[in-house]
Amino acid sequence: MRVRTLLRCAMMGLYCLPAISAQPKSADCSSGRSDKLVLLDWSAEPGRTGPTITFRVKSNLPRAVRSINATLVFEDSQGNRLAEMPLSPGLKISAGAEGTEDDAILDPRMNTTLKPETVKARVCTRYVEYADGGFEEF
Repeated sequence: MRVRTLLRCAMMGLYCLPAISAQPKSADCSSGRSDKLVLLDWSAEPGRTGPTITFRVKSNLPRAVRSINATLVFEDSQGNRLAEMPLSPGLKISAGAEGTEDDAILDPRMNTTLKPETVKARVCTRYVEYADGGFEEF
């Protein structure tokens, strides 16, 4: 759903929140959206409520980011999705800079062991709101 449509919904008093909060699926990155935020490294540790993920990303976006709709996607060597988790929407990162998120908890229902040596991971970016008020949808 495009932002213009969301604005029209808001102006007409319609309920549009599910479209805003939807997370991208793995297939959404097949057209190059995984190059907007590049995953530099990550690790997973067992946690009380599920695996705890720490990761570092580099922004290839042209401006500083205020808010983002992106997902960290984990795949096996054949490209099958093992798990995914949304990035914090409040992840703020400058153009060309690196950002880190610590202690992100993967949904325990994913019930998988994630190791950087055996699992590929990437960031799938769907929507970005820039610090200057602009936005971009991928």
